Amino acid sequence: MAQTSLPLWKTTQVARTLGLSVSTVKRLIDDGLISAARTGGKHRLVSPQEVQRYASEHGLFVAPISQTDLELKESGSESACPGDLDLDQVDLLADALRSGSEADVHAIFNDRLASVEDVVQLADELIRPALAVLGEEWRAGKLDIFQEHRASRILEGALLTRNRELAERNRATGARFAPLAMGCAPENHPYTIAGLLCELVLRSAGWDVMNLGANLPLSSLGRAVELYRPRIVWISVSNLEDSARFVKDYQDFHTLASRLFIPIVLGGQALQPELLEQIRYSQLCERMATFVDFFRLFQPSGAEASS
Repeated sequence: MAQTSLPLWKTTQVARTLGLSVSTVKRLIDDGLISAARTGGKHRLVSPQEVQRYASEHGLFVAPISQTDLELKESGSESACPGDLDLDQVDLLADALRSGSEADVHAIFNDRLASVEDVVQLADELIRPALAVLGEEWRAGKLDIFQEHRASRILEGALLTRNRELAERNRATGARFAPLAMGCAPENHPYTIAGLLCELVLRSAGWDVMNLGANLPLSSLGRAVELYRPRIVWISVSNLEDSARFVKDYQDFHTLASRLFIPIVLGGQALQPELLEQIRYSQLCERMATFVDFFRLFQPSGAEASS
């Protein structure tokens, strides 16, 4: 029996699914980064399979698409955009990072950090797709490396500022006995943004956080765990130069964490299925929404704070 293909999507449906603005989707199509057909009226149409391909290659989470999903999109019964986020904000953040406007980045952050749910939305539905846009522009040669580096530093600065504010506010409100979460990115992993987002989400949820940053040997993380005994540990793995060494070092760390009854949360695009089959962990998180939901299982009742 021949397989029934799903009907093609309009750019508005693609934008909703990827968490991008319509203008960004149109630009990606026009640049040849998303394949599309054209109607007689020159409207762009994209297959659901192409949407999933682009999402997979750029670290954007898209659930498997079925005929039921399509019918919901066509009927308009879904939300206009994920979490009621104005998708134009993705373009605004990408523009601010691209142009190096630190003030605009801080303003966008401050408008969307009233609660832990806002922070999760900021991470999953705003920062993630905005960085995907810039990453694609850099790979296509439309963004100079200095712009990419500047954007990263501005984003890091905004996250550091907000984390300091939340840490001070939590201390001022008497959160001295909040549960401790500890996290890092492993050796030869230079990226800090994922860890700063983890820290921001957890501080917003009322946790005390020890973010040990990037490029930390797992043996050193083990010594910190033995000394401070966190309730839970996260490790962000977006880049691996030596997978075999990581597996060995991680297995040693897992033995220690298991002895101390400390759960381990993993995340990051470098954690491919063949690697995950070799290690044990408590939770794998692709999105901050999953991350914070898992941490809530280990949080005392009433400990959650808002910013």
